[in-house]
Amino acid sequence: ADQLVFLEWVRHFGFLLGIADVVLLSLPREVDYPVIRTPKFRDIITIPISNKKYMLVMVVVFAWQFSLYCHNTFLQVYLMDTIGITYFLYCFIIFVYPFFFPFSMKFWQNRISKTSWLRALALALLIEAPLQLVYALIRPDLAPWLLAGMLLFIRLPQHFAGVGRNTIVANMQYINMPQVNRTCYTSFYQIVYNLGAAAGLLFGTVF
Repeated sequence: ADQLVFLEWVRHFGFLLGIADVVLLSLPREVDYPVIRTPKFRDIITIPISNKKYMLVMVVVFAWQFSLYCHNTFLQVYLMDTIGITYFLYCFIIFVYPFFFPFSMKFWQNRISKTSWLRALALALLIEAPLQLVYALIRPDLAPWLLAGMLLFIRLPQHFAGVGRNTIVANMQYINMPQVNRTCYTSFYQIVYNLGAAAGLLFGTVF
C-alpha cells in the first residue's frame, strides 16, 4: 500500500513537472525571421560565381579532389597487385590513422588560428607531397621488413598531415561564405567537390 501511495505521488510530481516545462517553453518570444526568397536553380551557379573570394576556395577544392582521385585508387591497386603488399599490412597502416587525432589535432588547431585555413592546408600538403615520391623507390624485390618500413615512413607522417588536411577540407565550403544565400553556396560546393572527383577518376583512368 505504501508503494502504491509513493508511486501515486511520483506520478503527480511528474505531471506538475510536465506542466512547468510547457509553461517555461512558452515564455520565450518567437524571433521574427526575415523573409528569404526561395533560390532558383540558376542561382546555385550564378550567385557563387559572382563571389571571387569564394571561387578561389572552390578552385582549391576542385584541385584537391582531382589530385586525390587521380591516383589514390590506382595506388592501392599498384601496391597490392604489382608490389605484392599484403591486404593485412595495407589495412593496418590505414587503421592507425584515427590514433593520430589526439596527438596532432591540437597542432593543426593552433596552425589554423595563427595563420589561416588555406595556409594550414598548404603546410599539410607540403608534408604529404614529397613523401609521395618515395613510392617510386618501392620495388617488388625488396625485403618484407624493408618494404613495411618504407610504407610506415611514408604513411605515418602523411597520417599526421592528413588530420589537418581532412579537417580543413571538411570546412572549406564555409570559408568566405556569406551569411546570405548559404543554400546556393553549399549546393555549388557539392557540385565542385564531385566534379573534381569525377575529373580525377577520368584522368587517372585514361592516362
